[in-house]
Amino acid sequence: MRVIFDVDGTLIHSSAVDAEFYERAFFEVFGARLPTTDWAFYRNPTDRGIAEEAAEQLGLPLNHLNAMRERFVSALSAVRAIEPVAGARTILRELELRGHEVGIATGGWAAAARAKLS
Repeated sequence: MRVIFDVDGTLIHSSAVDAEFYERAFFEVFGARLPTTDWAFYRNPTDRGIAEEAAEQLGLPLNHLNAMRERFVSALSAVRAIEPVAGARTILRELELRGHEVGIATGGWAAAARAKLS
């Protein structure tokens, strides 16, 4: 059996730090604030989708998305530890011991998810 887990809020408590660093990276690269940090506001609430939609709404060029991603991932990589959700490590270990394949799904950039999970 394969079991897939989301990262934010399922395996780790990262929503607050994620939002703070995402908003900061957007501002530092694009020089403007996000229209909102209510992720449900965006049609495509993924790391890339939010940045694209916010830039389009603000009339900003999309050619800075890679720089924004790099800034965001760099900030996340500097975090010492993000608290795991209670029981997350145990369930992952138990599933693997029982021979199940475990996968991670995220709407975030892969490098961001790796940084948060490390």
